[in-house]
Amino acid sequence: MKWVSKDFSCYASDAYAHFVVMSIVRHAPHDVFKTLLASLIPNVSHLISHKFGIVTLHAAYSSKWCGKLDCQLLLLSVLKENVSVMKRWEGYPVLEDVLQKNPTLQKRLLPRLFDLCDKLVSQKEAIQFPFVQKLVYAYVKCGTREEVSELCETLRPYLASISTTREGAPLASLAFSLTEPKRRKEILQNFKDNLGEISTNKYGAPVIARLFDLLYDAQMLQKYVVADMTAHIGQVFSSPYGYLILMHLLTPHKERKDKFLLQNWHEHNLFSVENKEWNHHTWLTADYQTEVIEICSKPAQASHLLCLPAVVKSVIQYLKTTENKEKINRHQAFLVCREILHVEETEPMYRAAFSLTEADREVLRGFVGTKAAAEEEASTKKSPRKVEKKEKTTKKRARPADESAPKKDKSTKKVKKSQ
Repeated sequence: MKWVSKDFSCYASDAYAHFVVMSIVRHAPHDVFKTLLASLIPNVSHLISHKFGIVTLHAAYSSKWCGKLDCQLLLLSVLKENVSVMKRWEGYPVLEDVLQKNPTLQKRLLPRLFDLCDKLVSQKEAIQFPFVQKLVYAYVKCGTREEVSELCETLRPYLASISTTREGAPLASLAFSLTEPKRRKEILQNFKDNLGEISTNKYGAPVIARLFDLLYDAQMLQKYVVADMTAHIGQVFSSPYGYLILMHLLTPHKERKDKFLLQNWHEHNLFSVENKEWNHHTWLTADYQTEVIEICSKPAQASHLLCLPAVVKSVIQYLKTTENKEKINRHQAFLVCREILHVEETEPMYRAAFSLTEADREVLRGFVGTKAAAEEEASTKKSPRKVEKKEKTTKKRARPADESAPKKDKSTKKVKKSQ
């Protein structure tokens, strides 16, 4: 530790010495890690510009001892400002809040952050680090129009690969939405090539769900997403994360979405009837004035209704196949089937799009009914036990009263003898 702390930035960015620093960071106990972090934070702006320094930062950022506040301080430290000065900024220590809530600082901080992000995105390996993904996301969310467009253009080849990470998924969604429709084909092809992995990933599934909101061209939606998804509906349907894509498409209202979707899905600004901002993004003009733009020219619900008939039919066909009955996750099947029946009953547009036959409804009701019957059976099995327990407890409480009665009789007899 003494050897490293003498010149931390030098050792942490050296081609060979950074392995030693990384090893110390990864295996250090909590108190030692905090000491290392105190040496690391003042040197973040230097380390981020070096190939090996980024690796050291990644080791610290991904450490189990690096708390939420520590991560935010590491990100904020790239701005090359004194910590005591940064503490006075509104929104401290969250980088995005600082950039949005301090208009007087934007002209100074945003160009500095863009230069750094541009260099990092240009390095092939750097964008795979969560630390870098978080920095780039902060700029794309809060930056100026021309620079944001430039970053999105550079990010195009990497969006599919970063969409399966916690920090990379929101960046992939946002960068895709801000990419011009005519420039999206390369990204969509990469998504299609990895659709099985991305759609069943915890962080990647909401990225695919967002594609259904943004792609209003029926042919592109069918070619790059729907065709492959319906062909492998069993894989998506059986995944604990993939089936949520279906739930997003089947729940136009926010109230029902909130019942099913995981917390990280809310980072993607997904469509709901109540969310009026699903189609908007706010960035800064060249003279740092806010500008609200419309991302998509057509309503997301129209895109959903275009693809849902094929998706619902493939789900019903999968459920009808006898070979699949043993593989089906009963709970997920119950949720999806119940939602199909619910949205068909309550939303006329969805009913018209689905065009379900009575046989189709019977298949769906079969899975909803078996789940409900199983729950009812389970509850009836539990209830007699509870009654028995109550009877036993009441009997136990009654015993002392019965035993006390004869004792009183004995005492009265003794009194009579004494008389």
